[in-house]
Amino acid sequence: MARKDFAILVGISHYPNPGFPPLQGPPRDVERFRQWLVDPEGGDVDPANISVIVSPEPLPPVAPEQAPPQFTDFQVAFQHLITNGGGALQFHGDSRLYLYFSGHGFCEIRNQMPQAAIYAANASRLFNWNIAGTLYALWAKEAAVFGEIVLVMDCCRDAEATKLMLNPPLPVIVNPGAARNVKLFCVYAAPKGGKAQERPIAELGNAVHSLLTHVLLDALRHAPPDSEGNITGQMLKNYIENAWPAACGAIPADPPEIYIPPTGDIVFFRRPPQHLNQILRLSSWAPGAILEILDGRNQLCARLSLPPPGGTEVEVRWADQRQETLALADGALSLPLPAGLYQARLLSGGEERRQLFQAGGEDVRL
Repeated sequence: MARKDFAILVGISHYPNPGFPPLQGPPRDVERFRQWLVDPEGGDVDPANISVIVSPEPLPPVAPEQAPPQFTDFQVAFQHLITNGGGALQFHGDSRLYLYFSGHGFCEIRNQMPQAAIYAANASRLFNWNIAGTLYALWAKEAAVFGEIVLVMDCCRDAEATKLMLNPPLPVIVNPGAARNVKLFCVYAAPKGGKAQERPIAELGNAVHSLLTHVLLDALRHAPPDSEGNITGQMLKNYIENAWPAACGAIPADPPEIYIPPTGDIVFFRRPPQHLNQILRLSSWAPGAILEILDGRNQLCARLSLPPPGGTEVEVRWADQRQETLALADGALSLPLPAGLYQARLLSGGEERRQLFQAGGEDVRL
């Protein structure tokens, strides 16, 4: 299915009008997201099916009110996509549409639904030209022009009382039966009224990137599959929420908001679980102690019955009811786990010790 998928990626970094400081991350993050989309091990999208709209480098010598990209740049790209360059709508019920936006953004304070728009480059504090990513995604769902829609709004969601999102100038399509089956997965970089952040990312050579896109791409590459090998929206959500505090480090950031389709989750792709050996080191435990391993969904995936202190064998019962015996030497054992985030919980003598860890990473010490 992926080769029939489509994407429009928007990154706006330069806003000539006062009140919108320049950004460094959007064009870089658009390129990183595009690279994931075209990767056969990632989105596997045909490069010809991807439209990229970013701030030009260098900026052209135009008046601020004419600065690109503008609202019409996205509108034209969207029109071309949904009509395949013709005069009639084209329906892609077995395809997915990715809509990615990065730049300065806002939401309407009186609107209670999850929504956001990014300001176009020619916006000002008086004239709020914007691209309402949420409204385009909702239109695509209601018109059922795609079977699945993935919306990423990597922008602030300043709650504005005097600014409105621009309604897309698109035909009204009433198709409730088909729309009911369309799956819309949404990622917002911050909660309503919250701020998105860009910052130097150490593992990217300290280049400035968006925190949300960085963690999202990490999740798309490393989130553990379910028991059937599926990487679903829920798996991504769990991974991002668990990874967020570590990604923020000493500088806190508003957490992202992620919405799973109520009509059924999206399966982004499938890959077989990759098992990694995780070393668990126990400093002490009482007779009858139990060590539980919980996955990113806080579900029990393994229960280890520890021997009396000095024992050398651990009985393991997996969530699928498999049982096996592992060797225990000097309080250390190796446990094979699919890639992903976990929590170890040691229940010993009426006490409880916990530690979060990522499979295959540093030793877990309890």
